[in-house]
Amino acid sequence: MKLVLINPNTSEHVTERMVRQARVTAAGGAKIEGVTAAFGPRIIGSRAENGLAVHGALDAAARRAQDADAIILGVSMDTGLRELRDLMPIPVVGMAQAALMAAAHLGTRIGCLTIGPQMLPLYQEVTDNYGFGDQAIWRAIEVPGIFEDPPASDVADVLAERCREAVQADGVDVIMLCGAVLTGYLPLVAPRVPVPVIDCIDAATRMAMMLVAMTGDLPRNGAPAAGGRQSVGLDPALAQLLAAGST
Repeated sequence: MKLVLINPNTSEHVTERMVRQARVTAAGGAKIEGVTAAFGPRIIGSRAENGLAVHGALDAAARRAQDADAIILGVSMDTGLRELRDLMPIPVVGMAQAALMAAAHLGTRIGCLTIGPQMLPLYQEVTDNYGFGDQAIWRAIEVPGIFEDPPASDVADVLAERCREAVQADGVDVIMLCGAVLTGYLPLVAPRVPVPVIDCIDAATRMAMMLVAMTGDLPRNGAPAAGGRQSVGLDPALAQLLAAGST
């Protein structure tokens, strides 16, 4: 089983962090390959950058995921998820959607911890679109050093504190660490929080493996993109995929 983890941001070190976690989760049950977008924002910080990153995700899938059994989308807003599902004839799992679905089985009120307060309206749209708007409560943090690798203990201290605040102030009974750069912090945070805590890449990897095992070689149901349309200025692999449509 081969899973390709696509990061639509252009931060290679974040991709590497997510791949490490996915490999730990897979525990040898799948080969995990990471792909970072070749162009676009380092870290998505606005609606416009999110739109650019959709192109980056499609381009990465066309170039590097044609032989995959499933795709994991490693971005906290599931950027490009619907578009990838249109084009690719394999399961495509968004880390936010996977974590939300897991969280809904563990509790009623879901605390969603991310970074960047300016992005909260966009994150709220994500949960609204997935039907979790009434359950999800978003909190954002800004912590110096959060992009450092490996995960730092002082950042973990802040994350654990914010998680406990969400439990006390918002009454949440499960929390998801929803941010690519928050991947890997679970072991440092979960023991200090009185409710279950979910790592989104962990949830997405488990779901991708389950979907591959369930579907095997069966054709994928869905709404594949229509083929036969020409394009200009795209990477040849993406242009060919768009022209062919999903199979």
